[in-house]
Amino acid sequence: MTIGNNIKKLRTAQGLTQDQLAERLFVTRQTISSWERSASHPSLEQLEAIAAALGEDVMTLLAAVLLSAVIALPAAGQKCLLPAGLTWQQVTDSAQMQSQLLDATLGADGLLTLSYSVSAWGIMHALGAERIVIWRQVDETSWVEALRYDETTSALWTPEGQHHSGQVRYQGWPATAYRVEVTLFAENDQGRDSRTWSKELRP
Repeated sequence: MTIGNNIKKLRTAQGLTQDQLAERLFVTRQTISSWERSASHPSLEQLEAIAAALGEDVMTLLAAVLLSAVIALPAAGQKCLLPAGLTWQQVTDSAQMQSQLLDATLGADGLLTLSYSVSAWGIMHALGAERIVIWRQVDETSWVEALRYDETTSALWTPEGQHHSGQVRYQGWPATAYRVEVTLFAENDQGRDSRTWSKELRP
């Protein structure tokens, strides 16, 4: 699925015509058609406007981009259409996992947003998030577990696939520090590879 497919899918789900979406974005119907056919691509600023017009966030629109971009990300120093702050890590010592994309942000209202994507070298038996844990700081040296997901949550992973991406939102407390730990995995006949990423978020 391309970003154009994503735009069309979200537009039609809301019962909007190309003309109606074009009017909201102050562009022509031909521009919308071009995006949906992948004949051209919206800029990051246009993506933000499209997301707002459709009542979605940019990560939802970029889901298809994240899935395809992990296959052929640009070389160092070149630009790539990915959300600001997203961390890409290529995996070179794995027979399963090719790359991963991760980001976590904390809003002033305490809303924590975690976005992740994992790509494999081929079709895996399963891949995605093995575990997601959010910790809340209670004093200078102590943390308590605020949220935990594991593989029993089927939305965290994909069976028989090459890519998986997802997003988790947690409404925490304002003016509070959190730590996110994510373990991504990919599994095939040769075995299972798991990689853990963590980030501390402070208001």
